[in-house]
Amino acid sequence: MEFAVLGSLEVTDAGEQVNLGSPTPRLILGALLTVPGRTISTDRLIELIRSDDPPPRAAGSPQAHVSRLRKILNGDRVVGGDGGYRLGIEPVAVDAVRFEETSKRARSAPDPQTRLQMLTTKSSGSRHYGPICNARCAASMRRRFRRERLSPVEVIDLTLDVIDRLLEKAEAEPG
Repeated sequence: MEFAVLGSLEVTDAGEQVNLGSPTPRLILGALLTVPGRTISTDRLIELIRSDDPPPRAAGSPQAHVSRLRKILNGDRVVGGDGGYRLGIEPVAVDAVRFEETSKRARSAPDPQTRLQMLTTKSSGSRHYGPICNARCAASMRRRFRRERLSPVEVIDLTLDVIDRLLEKAEAEPG
């Protein structure tokens, strides 16, 4: 099973896209994918689910949504314990983790063109479109990527190359 969060939240199993159902299980999955392998407390999930004031009986709410998410993911990939939930998956099953690893390797590449090529291949995990899940669960991922920032010169070089590629693609795909 592969998990994509760089762009719209998507899950594929054996190459087939998995229907994630209603927004709340998607939100929980998105939150868990921002910290693969680490536990998110039930209280934090309640805050994410109920952005305003959670009602006093909200403690049972995540369990029902997690149960649905387990069914969607066919089994025991969502693990309960330690006062919360975590994903029992290999971190490299998440495109953002693959992208982080690739960006670390790209920093040591000798030139901007090589870095760009490394960062834009399918294996990098890079997808650049759509919302990640929602603003609340994306915050921790943004903090992680900020730590991975490139120097201003590298950003300019990469940006110009990306703009060139986007223009080429736009010209090749009219309308």
